[in-house]
Amino acid sequence: MGGLVVGVLGAMGAAVRSSDYHRRRSAVERVLVSAAERVKETPKVTCASPTSASYLAAARQAASAAGWSGSTVQITAITYWDGTTYGTTCYDNATNDLPLQRITIVVDHPGGGLHQQLEFVKGELDG
Repeated sequence: MGGLVVGVLGAMGAAVRSSDYHRRRSAVERVLVSAAERVKETPKVTCASPTSASYLAAARQAASAAGWSGSTVQITAITYWDGTTYGTTCYDNATNDLPLQRITIVVDHPGGGLHQQLEFVKGELDG
């Protein structure tokens, strides 16, 4: 009988931990998608960097809206379309007019243990 009680309690503990993990993961995903959408809505910064103030502020508003510290959201990379692939050289100028930026955002749950990233493209090609 004692073994049965221990088994049931262990299963209940696992269910609670699993539920907490999924709740926290869902929260991270909501902040991540919100951060990406906020950056997409921000006016484009030509040849932006991961520390470009307007992009970073927009992304971090998603964390603040969730009641989290802005530092839980980071822009870790911005690469630029060269007509064939993405690289570190920006070609968004009068000569080339290749305005696409691939932006990588990372969100860490404030309680730790969860880290997710999302890449998306900002900008439009004319034509």
